[in-house]
Amino acid sequence: ELVLLDVPLELSVRISAARELKAMDRGGTSDPYVTLQLLPALGVVHRNTKSKDGGKQDRKCTTKVVFKNLNPRWDETFELLVSDDAVATLVVCVQVWDKDIAAADDLIGQFTMPLTQLLETSKQ
Repeated sequence: ELVLLDVPLELSVRISAARELKAMDRGGTSDPYVTLQLLPALGVVHRNTKSKDGGKQDRKCTTKVVFKNLNPRWDETFELLVSDDAVATLVVCVQVWDKDIAAADDLIGQFTMPLTQLLETSKQ
């Protein structure tokens, strides 16, 4: 009998820094922060995954805001649990935002990459 186990992969992602961001505020600066999300690839539906303690696994991480800075340094590390069978079906979406107090936050930039490609790149 062959039994396939849904073993979680612990993914450690470090958000280090950004350089020469676009100024989004009137004073010529931005208040940047980063969001990182694991999303299903187009056309893929995932069942809910569970964290180590049995709660729902959060697949979105957010850094702190670095105020009035176009060259922010975050140096934050996030740990995500991903089921082994879901790795091939997920994409990583990284977005840099400008925090606004009186209005909606502004998107400065973003990129999306298949999780498998990111894992291959990190091995090199």
